[in-house]
Amino acid sequence: MTIENPASVWRLRVELLDVAPPVWRRFDTYADVKLSQLHYFIQGVMGWELMHLFSYQDGRGYGDQISSELRLCDVCRVGDALTYTYDFGDNWQHRVTVEKTMARPKGT
Repeated sequence: MTIENPASVWRLRVELLDVAPPVWRRFDTYADVKLSQLHYFIQGVMGWELMHLFSYQDGRGYGDQISSELRLCDVCRVGDALTYTYDFGDNWQHRVTVEKTMARPKGT
């Protein structure tokens, strides 16, 4: 699956699952970002320290892992979600939801 304009900007919401109170962040990134790069963005906005392994799965949280070399726009559309797991020992699961798409700023 690919989108018509992989050069667009997407607004993402990242929520740490199974914690109270809710912990989430919202940020914008390019739709064509590789999932391996998105990992660094999530680490930054969530305050994690890049110390553990990670994986992506479909939004239901089960099934085959998604290659981190794919682009976000290859696996999602607006309204879709992925499960991002960080630290396989503690199994911190996050829902990454594509909330909306916007035009890329001119000159970028």
